[in-house]
Amino acid sequence: MGFPVDYDDIKKHVRRLIGFLIFKIVLQQIAFCTQGFSWDTTDYFDYIVHNIPLIIIHALLIQWIIYLAILHLHFKKLNTILKTFLYGECWMVEDFRRKKTNRKHEFIRSCGTIYDTLCTQSREINSAFASQILFLIPTVFILIIFNSFQTCRIIKKLIGFDCVWVVFDILYFVIFLELVVPCVVVREESEKFADTLHKINDNAIDDAINLLILQSYHQKIEFSACGVFPLDGTLIYTILGALTTYLVILLQFDL
Repeated sequence: MGFPVDYDDIKKHVRRLIGFLIFKIVLQQIAFCTQGFSWDTTDYFDYIVHNIPLIIIHALLIQWIIYLAILHLHFKKLNTILKTFLYGECWMVEDFRRKKTNRKHEFIRSCGTIYDTLCTQSREINSAFASQILFLIPTVFILIIFNSFQTCRIIKKLIGFDCVWVVFDILYFVIFLELVVPCVVVREESEKFADTLHKINDNAIDDAINLLILQSYHQKIEFSACGVFPLDGTLIYTILGALTTYLVILLQFDL
């Protein structure tokens, strides 16, 4: 990145993610064990269909979250260093502090290069996971509709209580949150870059600052599933709205 980055927070984050993964897997198994399965061929097939794909999805999401967490850490470091210009000097970076000529212009150009590199990395990360996420979103949405429908039937006492429907419904909702929330966090951190640039008041580097502001406006951090589903807050609102509509229709026909 050009500046030293402390990855201790990422290591702690990875340990928390692994612990959360183990918790989710254990929760899945407990839900199945409470069903009192006879473990015949049908039960084995049901177990595989419900558990194995979900475990694979959990593993995929861990990679997705870790990559975005690293990207967020880099943006945060860049913003922290850029804020030193609010005090008139880039005192946090020893290499620039030792320079005697044009250090501010060189520092601003370096920040622009780093910002461009991080934007490129965000696009590459998005591209690497786009096809998997494009398949994942509609699949999980259908499963949420089915599980939510069964959960509503349990609440209305149309069928007996089965914790599998409730547990898996919660886990599917968590999948969407794990997809969207890291994207929102990274995007908000990247937008702080332009906000900080606007606060810098230094006539000697006004031209360089204005060029960097223009660059940040043209290079926005955006995540999507192959351009079909935007990975931001609107996806959650859309899913909740569509889910409510389908549940109302299904429950009316079920009566």
